[in-house]
Amino acid sequence: MQNLMEFGQGWGNLNGDFILRIVQILSSAQSLVNVCRPATAILKKLVEADPSSAPPAQVPPAGSQQSSVYRYGFRVVFEQMRKEIHMLETVVNRLGSADTAMAQYRCVQLPPDFKAKMIDLVNSMMLINSLLAHASDARWEEFISELERLNVHKAVVVCGSSHP
Repeated sequence: MQNLMEFGQGWGNLNGDFILRIVQILSSAQSLVNVCRPATAILKKLVEADPSSAPPAQVPPAGSQQSSVYRYGFRVVFEQMRKEIHMLETVVNRLGSADTAMAQYRCVQLPPDFKAKMIDLVNSMMLINSLLAHASDARWEEFISELERLNVHKAVVVCGSSHP
């Protein structure tokens, strides 16, 4: 699916159930990194497939059932995210867990899953950045309030800082 989404066609008819399933995968703390990685990339791509980002010729008319990939965006994804209340919390926690691993193994040999944790960190950051960049005015306050409640700024600052 992730590879299909690299093309500008062929994935324009994904429904809310599919998006909700991706959100559920990311909401589960038990989901494996090799499952979360493509799920995060898919969700990010759906957020970025905002009708306002589309070239004028590719925006489907209002009420149209055309299969344009520019029919998703923040509004559609956030609607599904609101059904899984722990989704953002899990993504933010992944930021902290990668940072903890980085600090813990700084002076010793890195564990085999360290690279996967760092990729998960990058994907989580890219998803949060994409959500921030595409957040709709109607949901901006709600989204930002949730990020503030989760102390995402601390996870980002700690993640980006160097450890002594």
